[in-house]
Amino acid sequence: MWGQQQFGIRAVIAPSFGEIFYFNALNNGLLLVSLPAAQVDALLARVSSAAGARLRIDVEAGRVSAADGWHADFSLPPRHRRMFAEGQDMVGASLGRLEEVARFEAAHWARFPWMKDVARRVRDRLDAKP
Repeated sequence: MWGQQQFGIRAVIAPSFGEIFYFNALNNGLLLVSLPAAQVDALLARVSSAAGARLRIDVEAGRVSAADGWHADFSLPPRHRRMFAEGQDMVGASLGRLEEVARFEAAHWARFPWMKDVARRVRDRLDAKP
């Protein structure tokens, strides 16, 4: 996916994607649009027959459109729709929720205080033995 992005590809439209590739690509900012094979074929026919043909992908509306009025709708998980609409990757989306993460962390340690710093405490005990 990074090679595609470095080459300037911002989106890929195909009938299907492997699940791991799909979510890794979305999480790293490469938009993957899954359309039925017949719609992908129709799209390819349009763009290959017109020099300089351009497509518009409206992430918020979930729609791919061609200049001649052809369009196809697609779905995207809400989290990824929001990330693309805001121009974020997974790290950026996570950083935007730091207050929520801090609240979760505080509640977690309040419920499970014995779990906090377990690895460090074990290491300290092991290092203290003669």
